[in-house]
Amino acid sequence: MAKNKKKHYLLPILLILSVLTAVFVSGCARCRTARLHSTPHTLSSHSALMIDLDGGEICYAKNHNEKLPIASLTKIMTALVVIEQTEDLDKEYTFTEDTVERMKKNHASVAGFKAGERVSVRDMLYGIMLPSGGDAALGAASCTAGGEADFVELMNLRAEELGMENTHFSDVTGLDDADNYSTAADMALLFATALENRVFFDIVTADKYLTRATEHHKNGILLESTLNEPVKEYSLETKILGGKTGYTTGAGLCLASYAELEGRRYILVTLGAGDGKKYPSYHFEDAAVLYDKYYMA
Repeated sequence: MAKNKKKHYLLPILLILSVLTAVFVSGCARCRTARLHSTPHTLSSHSALMIDLDGGEICYAKNHNEKLPIASLTKIMTALVVIEQTEDLDKEYTFTEDTVERMKKNHASVAGFKAGERVSVRDMLYGIMLPSGGDAALGAASCTAGGEADFVELMNLRAEELGMENTHFSDVTGLDDADNYSTAADMALLFATALENRVFFDIVTADKYLTRATEHHKNGILLESTLNEPVKEYSLETKILGGKTGYTTGAGLCLASYAELEGRRYILVTLGAGDGKKYPSYHFEDAAVLYDKYYMA
């Protein structure tokens, strides 16, 4: 995924999302929403919100204020809080057996760190955002706050600071839990905020990353973004610059993506795009419709 010079766009996003809490916006003239409505494709995602970051405009919205499970999009907040709370990203954490085994027990995605392995916060951050590693998320949370419960308190405090009124976090990974939920509008606000952070921006727009060598991994671990293959499948390489995928049985397929189209920057959040086992790419199909067939038509 290509990298371009980052612009500051948080203020217009804050203004727009404050409007979204009260008024339903189906689209804007500049974004030509009618083209989407005329296409034979119907979005699989239950909820969606697309925003023009440069123009500060809502391009498309669907059930954007509905509270839904968000799966691993939770890790956007996990990563942001770790970055904001950590002065030295080279600080190391030793993984415990409990951290590693807990993710295996839940059949969660992992970065591949081993019990007893000493890993830097920087490497754990890439492990969180690229392969969506639950082990990395738990390790980083423990390194930052001493444990997951205390870290989750920091996540909810940050959500409150941002005005994410329809969001609550109960864990750092996004496993199905009735108390872990958000909306497309709140997640767009969070994602826009996180993109303003240089460290987060560099991580989320990376295709791959090699961790430092350890006794457990002599050559390091090559971490690859979960976006790589779907982006190629839907010919979105020149559009999507980075993002975060998510999937659980309860949440369905979720995606927060950051793209550039015709010289303008956009974010798109989609939630609940169906059964990820039977239809593993519905969230990217929706992104292709909104980014490519709709916008570039």
